Amino acid sequence: MGNAEVRGVVVPVITPVDDAGDVDEAAFRKAIRRLIDHRVHAIFVGGSAGEGPLLTAAQWQRMAEIAISEVRSEVPLLGGVMETSARRSCEKIKALKGLGYRHVVLTPTYYVAVRAASEHLRLFGEAKEAAADMELIAYNIPQCTGSSLAA
Repeated sequence: MGNAEVRGVVVPVITPVDDAGDVDEAAFRKAIRRLIDHRVHAIFVGGSAGEGPLLTAAQWQRMAEIAISEVRSEVPLLGGVMETSARRSCEKIKALKGLGYRHVVLTPTYYVAVRAASEHLRLFGEAKEAAADMELIAYNIPQCTGSSLAA
């Protein structure tokens, strides 16, 4: 799936959790299936709406596994990578790549706001190297990251 295929209605999916705070697999699969059945053009998991930054590493990994197994290449699947450092972002990118994701959505790192455009370039450069042939999509969401990507 090329980047040209990511178009139209791209839905950020909320990651349902159970009473223990773990990913509710049945509810997550049901939400994804409903979106596919209603013909959305692409699905975005692990973003801020999907609680990606709030999940533990194991929960995030499980969320990513469930999503790719449920989507089964029926529509483009975008995996969100929102982290506090370039190194952690790259680890998540490599995990998505290992699962078979073709698209990764990357925000500037958060917690410590990046003020220099050169830092954004470094982050995205490292991320692109980790992503290799994956499509890397920059996501500018300054209200969550504390920094804004320059055009």
